[in-house]
Amino acid sequence: MADPALQTLLSSKAALDLGLITHEDYEIVKSSFLKAQQLKAAVDVGVLKGDDYERTKEQFLQLIAAAPAGSATPSTNGVASPTKPVQQDVPISLPRIGGVRKASGTSMSGIAVSEDAVNLYYHIRSKSAGSTYSDFIGALPENDCRYGVYDYQEVTPEGQVLNKLVFLNWSVVAAPDVARVKSKMMYASTKDFFKGLLDGISVEFQASELDEVTEDEVAEATVDERAQSAKDEQRTCYPETDADYYGEEALHHEVVADMDACCALCQSKDKCNAYVYCYLETGCGDQPRGTCWLKNAHTLDAARPAGSRRPNLGWSSAAVVTPSARAAAEKAHADAARAEESRLAALRANESLPLVFLDVSIAGKPAGRIEAVLFPDVAPRAAENYRQLCTGEKGVVPEGREGAGQAYHFKGARFYRIIDEFIDQAGVNVESVFGGQFKDDAGGLKLVHDRKGLLSMANMGPNTNTAHFSIMMGPAHHLDGHYTIFGQVVAGFEVVDAINALAKGQPDNTANEAAGVVIDDSGQLRKGTIVPNLEL
Repeated sequence: MADPALQTLLSSKAALDLGLITHEDYEIVKSSFLKAQQLKAAVDVGVLKGDDYERTKEQFLQLIAAAPAGSATPSTNGVASPTKPVQQDVPISLPRIGGVRKASGTSMSGIAVSEDAVNLYYHIRSKSAGSTYSDFIGALPENDCRYGVYDYQEVTPEGQVLNKLVFLNWSVVAAPDVARVKSKMMYASTKDFFKGLLDGISVEFQASELDEVTEDEVAEATVDERAQSAKDEQRTCYPETDADYYGEEALHHEVVADMDACCALCQSKDKCNAYVYCYLETGCGDQPRGTCWLKNAHTLDAARPAGSRRPNLGWSSAAVVTPSARAAAEKAHADAARAEESRLAALRANESLPLVFLDVSIAGKPAGRIEAVLFPDVAPRAAENYRQLCTGEKGVVPEGREGAGQAYHFKGARFYRIIDEFIDQAGVNVESVFGGQFKDDAGGLKLVHDRKGLLSMANMGPNTNTAHFSIMMGPAHHLDGHYTIFGQVVAGFEVVDAINALAKGQPDNTANEAAGVVIDDSGQLRKGTIVPNLEL
């Protein structure tokens, strides 16, 4: 099942787009999500005990329960607690359908899922008190057989005030026109989207009419609607020069007059979602000018398809998708970039983590500074080794040791292995600051190479770490479990990119120390407060 915390973040973004929550609210939700991910990662790698995590969560929930009406008590992760229920905000009775699905006969009530989603849900709920049911309905699409979700208060005959999360099968015409809603929540095509919000919350179906509409019927109606919409929208070609897009299936190839003809050919084939076209007068290898290959990429990124890119490649490519698919992909990239920017800012501001720098020149000209935080809590040996190599505090390698007479310092070192869109690798030919090689950090091996800017040890096999490292240019999961991750670049990505650009057009898209990338200086901006446990 998809990560419920991530689903909640996506839901809150949908709410932002609909005007149901403010940008400030969304940013707090996003920060909460990132904090939840950090805590969960700490549990996964054994840095934070599961019991401690549960206690932290319990303290947060107690703060929520204890908050006076209208208050916003800061919790441990900075999320405001919701206002207490107000008895006069009681909705009228709505027709009840019950919580049993026809397909399986199982109740949706009491689903227990990741607690990471709970804090996010409470935050959204607390920030949206006071809206009306009509406000909620007014923001929904004008079509039936879809599910909305909102939170409201109910007083039982015994006088108990309850908050409930409701899945509503609405009809704009037949829906009740009054009901007090305590939350402006999100909606989606099926209730599965909201399973991440149901931990410890009373859940039931309610509908505007007594006739039940099942999950399957809703999903079927929604799929048919989307399929028809997609069919009506014409696909467009989005070309990129000097790019060779990948595709698991080569559907067809022929020589055509120009790129426009290649585009039209792909548009005529339902399965074609990308093409490559040879534009060189001299041809592309054994392919003549005008060769058009039609491809099907099974997991096409409509905004930035996977492929090879370099100057004078000879091939141009295009994604062939609908404008809405292109726009959605571009939006996803923009959202991801903003989320990553926030994550990096939070890392850089974390006073507990060491902050180090490399001042770099290219071909004798200053290129700028790369700043990185280190992870001594997760990868203590690798992080401390790197920190000392940045500061040079260890001094000079003694006689009889590898690199005798050289400084334990990155100053003067070169980037000697630069691979296009893969790594920028550098180091000094000395042993580690601990003497000889050092063991892999178990926590660092558990981290995954899933993003740009990660610092990863270079080695010659298990437990052979010394003074060489790589800056990752993107995901590289084939390295997971083999190379220790110990830090993250947080500033100076323009320098990282400038280094990597030197590899484009080189044999095997790889540059070496002849490219002239030198670490002119290195040092420490902040030591951090975490004392690395080097005995692990």
